[in-house]
Parts: sequence; structure tokens; C-alpha cells
Amino acid sequence: MQLGTLYPFSRNHNTIGARSQEPYAFGPTLLNASIISLNLRYTLLPYYYTNFYEIHISGGSLWRPLFFEFPNDVNAYAIDRQFMVGSALLVTPVLDQGATSVSAYLPASYWYNYHTGASVGDPKQSKKLTLDSPLTSPINIHIRGGYIVPSQRGALTTKASRVTPFTIIVALDGSGRAEGNLFLDDGESLTTLSDNKFSVVKYTVANGTLSSQVTSNGYSEAQALTVERVIVYGIQGSVSNVKVNGQSTTQFAFDNNLKKLTINGFSGISIAKTSTVQWA
Repeated sequence: MQLGTLYPFSRNHNTIGARSQEPYAFGPTLLNASIISLNLRYTLLPYYYTNFYEIHISGGSLWRPLFFEFPNDVNAYAIDRQFMVGSALLVTPVLDQGATSVSAYLPASYWYNYHTGASVGDPKQSKKLTLDSPLTSPINIHIRGGYIVPSQRGALTTKASRVTPFTIIVALDGSGRAEGNLFLDDGESLTTLSDNKFSVVKYTVANGTLSSQVTSNGYSEAQALTVERVIVYGIQGSVSNVKVNGQSTTQFAFDNNLKKLTINGFSGISIAKTSTVQWA
């Protein structure tokens, strides 16, 4: 279930007369692990959907081996127990029955624990490490420095989650930079692109400023979608002042140990409007 909920097409299949495969049929341990995994998938749907749009336009794949992203790293060529989701996320699943830890390979880059923001990467050399992987924890995911991942509050259906507030997750590289995109449409129409009924928001970070720019604005309903949080991993120094669209806010928290900044002061700002977030 942990691995399956990250598949591009994720579906538990069964046949008539076979044992039930719903998560609750296997007891509370698997049920709770499945809840964690399914919730994670729903929060990542904007990132998946954006990648599908970009792949449709430019080609490529959603899941990809590490050497697709790190072609000069010969050690990555034979790795078949980890994979990238897009260019930003590195997944290390548990594939052995009963295991509570897993070996991981991190190519030379800035990497952060996706769930906590803890820095684990080294831009000068690759790393091998052992990751704890109890059933009570989410699947191991690392976010690559220099990338921005849009996420959304989960719900019971994709239709319901589509209108929940967004969280923008920023993973800085060594220069304090990052970038990413968000694609938005109604999620149902078959002629979204040909009818120009979609919106694209481009995110960039430089010099302590996150900027969003609406590069396509054909999906009018996107104006009602809001941002509720920005999370920034890998900040150098400390943060004592935050501004949202030029206005100071006190609704932020900075974890000096993790170098993680969480900003909550958005007051219903539309995801589909140009805006800025600054920290210093």
C-alpha cells in the first residue's frame, strides 16, 4: 500500500471469490499504514497532475530511474529499488517482507526529508544511508534541493480535494534558489488544453523571496483556490521577519535546528494570483 499509493495509476484490483483486499480486511496495522499512505497520495496530487501536464507537452515519464536525473553518476545505473517521481522527489520503498529499515542511495545533491525537512544530502558527493521504516511511518521520500513541490490538503475524493487549500513546499539549493510549477484545470474535461481552460503558476525562489507568476490563466475557477501555507527547507542563517505581498506577518515559525520555515499568514490569498513571500 505504501508503494502502490505512489503509482501513477494506483488501484487495488481483485476478482470475484477472492479474499477481500480492502485495507480494513487485514486488521488495524495495515489499515493505519494505508491511511497514512493514501493521505500522502492525495496531498501530492497537484505535483503528480502538474508533472502529467508537463510530460504531455514535452515527453518523459513520471516515475523514472535515478540515472535519468543523474546521468553522470555511474553508481546510479544499477539502482532498481529506488525511483524518482518527477525531478523533485526520491522514493525509497521497503520491498522486503518484515523489514523495518531500508538502504538508500542519495546522488550528490541537496536532499531533505520530505516529511520533516531534515537535511541529509551532500552536494559534493553521493551518500549511502540506512533509513528507519516502521509500518507506523510514511514511506521514505526525499525532496531535492532547488525544487518546489505544490501540495494540497487531502479529502475523501479527488473531486473534494481539488478545492482544498494549497501548501507550497520549497527545498532550497546551496544558492538559496528553487523553482517549480503548478498546473490547474477542472480535472474532468477532455479538451482542457485545446480550449485553453487551464492555468499554470510558476514559482521561483531567489534571495529570500518566493515569487509566483501566473503564466497561463484560462481556468477561471482557480481564482477561488487558496494558499494556506508555505514551507521552506534549507534556509541559511535564521529568520525573524516575514512578509506576504509586502505586508509583515507574525504567523510563521522557524525551526533553527532543521533550518525549516513554516508560514501560515495568507488569509485566503488566491493560488492563481501573482504574489510574493519574503523572509529575512
